[in-house]
Parts: sequence; structure tokens; C-alpha cells
Amino acid sequence: MSNNDNANDNEGKHKKPPYWVVDQEIARLIAKYNNPDGKRLYGRALNYLPISKIYELEKRADTEGRNPGRLLTRFLSDELTRTGNNSGKYKPNLDDFRKNYGG
Repeated sequence: MSNNDNANDNEGKHKKPPYWVVDQEIARLIAKYNNPDGKRLYGRALNYLPISKIYELEKRADTEGRNPGRLLTRFLSDELTRTGNNSGKYKPNLDDFRKNYGG
């Protein structure tokens, strides 16, 4: 395997930040947008997207939206879906549904 093969294998991937950086960024985003429910999404975004991309989306949400917190949530969710890393999205449990509503 040549060096070019390794470069192609790592293309599109980014180096995950250390856990303490992720924790600090999550706390910063929660405080800035007053959204404690966004902890899971922010953590997933920080693990799968480059921090520069998150800053870019954050800046865009701050300038474009009347409600920047909701807009950032949408941008992050869309970006995670686009990159194939949004598997944590809510998926209803059909067994619970059947138990509660019959069927």
C-alpha cells in the first residue's frame, strides 16, 4: 500500500478531539443557546464533524436565524445526516407502540 492509498483512506475523516475539549464545547453550546436537551446532538456533532465545520454552522446560525439555537440544531442534524452519522436520530420502538396502542 502506498502513501497515496493511505491518504485516500483517511480522506473525509477527521481527528477526534480529546474528551475534555468535547465536554468544554458541549458546555459552551448549551450555555450559549440555553439548550440542555441538545447535549446528545452537540456531542455527536463534535465526534463526527470537524470543529471548524461546527464553528462555521454556528456562525451561520447566529447571522441567519431569528432563533439561532434551533437553526444550529437543524444545521448540525442535516450535516450529520449528510455525512451518514446521524444514526442517533429518534426511531420509534414498534413493540412499545403495539403494546400501548394495540395492533
